[in-house]
Amino acid sequence: VDCVGCWDQLPLSESMQAPCTHSFCPGCVTRVASMSIKDEASFPMMCCKRPIPVSSIDPFLAPELRELVAAARVEYQTPYEHRLYCPQPRCSKFMGSKEDKAPGEDVTCGDCGTGICTGCKEQAHPGEKCGEGRAMAAFVLLMEE
Repeated sequence: VDCVGCWDQLPLSESMQAPCTHSFCPGCVTRVASMSIKDEASFPMMCCKRPIPVSSIDPFLAPELRELVAAARVEYQTPYEHRLYCPQPRCSKFMGSKEDKAPGEDVTCGDCGTGICTGCKEQAHPGEKCGEGRAMAAFVLLMEE
């Protein structure tokens, strides 16, 4: 068969078959999977506007990439308004769905150690209501002016 990504020829048994019957070589599966986890608009992998099942893709991926694809799947399947990210710009790690946490619960980023408030999705603010610190800072600035 011909790979639709690079046009190399390979045995059918060594290719990944998309639901539309197009074939991909292992190298193209890896390249497309790597691109798809970097851009939500490219996820999941598709061919002819049809999603390619995970069970077709996974056997062609190295274990590390398979884990990254699985993590992207969880992140991108979580409704945007429920996604919880580390508020530190240099980190921004996906922390899961805020729906999985108790209301008002603080969680800690496993990568950078930042505390995160699940209520407002900002840095944890123990003893303050969500937005209270920001409102107070704005009030102090106004008073200084």
